[in-house]
Amino acid sequence: MVHIIGATNYHSNRVFAQFGINEHQRKIITEKFGSIIAASFNEDERQRRGQTGRVVSGGSNITTNEINRRFDILEHWTRILVGDLHWSLTKTIDHLADALRTELDGKDYVPPENDRAMYAAATGESR
Repeated sequence: MVHIIGATNYHSNRVFAQFGINEHQRKIITEKFGSIIAASFNEDERQRRGQTGRVVSGGSNITTNEINRRFDILEHWTRILVGDLHWSLTKTIDHLADALRTELDGKDYVPPENDRAMYAAATGESR
């Protein structure tokens, strides 16, 4: 996981500066991205072993390029969910794992339109 967080740290400054995210928030989000990416590799391994009931199609190696590709998917959806749809960061992070898995499975992710969950974190964000 340290390798993944190191790779995601490299990209995070350019992504989050446009959203006015402070250094403390950036570190938290970068760790969340790292956790989401690590979990996606674990899911890939479970799929390879046939533990999910899904059809196994290839798999992925944990390379810097693959980590960067997954980070780019998370960045893309963060830009859409926060920038275009005006979701809070908390709500966005809650949906990013689904967005990443959907994209990795070769499908198009569609954000839920009627997500009425309340989002209030230490930052006081809600949406």
